[in-house]
Amino acid sequence: MAVRGVSFDLHRHEILGVAGVDGNGQSELTQSLVGLRAIASGSVQLDGRELAGAAPGDMIRAGVGYVSEDRQLWGIFPDMSVAENLVADRHARMPFSRYGFLRKDAIKSVAQDLVQSFDIRPPDANLPAGILSGGNKQKVVIARALARRPQVLIINQPTRGVDVGAAEYIRQRLIEERTNGAAILLISADLDEILALSDRIAVMYEGCFLAILAAEEANLEELGLMMAGIARRADGTVDKRIEPSGHNA
Repeated sequence: MAVRGVSFDLHRHEILGVAGVDGNGQSELTQSLVGLRAIASGSVQLDGRELAGAAPGDMIRAGVGYVSEDRQLWGIFPDMSVAENLVADRHARMPFSRYGFLRKDAIKSVAQDLVQSFDIRPPDANLPAGILSGGNKQKVVIARALARRPQVLIINQPTRGVDVGAAEYIRQRLIEERTNGAAILLISADLDEILALSDRIAVMYEGCFLAILAAEEANLEELGLMMAGIARRADGTVDKRIEPSGHNA
């Protein structure tokens, strides 16, 4: 079982950061929440509506946005244009299609607005998405997720492999979305990023949440120890191993 005993609430106007070494269940958690992986048991609710087991398309329509940690595998269609990538999750609905036919003018208009507002470079929505730099591919993926103004955004490793300028831009957009009322689940191996953006911080280890802390109570040293499954003793030593048992909050 990749994830076990994980229970948490996520609120509007909040970023809940999940810190952890890669491979401790973060990917499985996010994929389960958005319908890409089957859930053995448990509940996923949005405003009281049960969504556990819903298909990814149903999750999107319910108001959930998703950005995977692997933009090459899960995020980008490299041979399709930037414009087509930007509407890939809603191309079959108005105003982008009608009677089964794509409305290219509508796609182009919306794509140009997104290219400008997310500073995607080069600013040509007709280019194949596969030729963009890593940072601009990530902007495309995030722009597509945010264009729907999701109530909940689940985003995994948002700035991995992108340049400093693109990383700062992405972080500012996440802050803006939180300010505008989104509830954001942020998974990142970058502790500085977690501390800078999060209102609360969960530490994930061997498929469990060991703790959920207010951001002002967390620091790099304690988070680092917990990510390694180590707890500090009362006398200050740090050789006590944590036995994961799940965490409810």
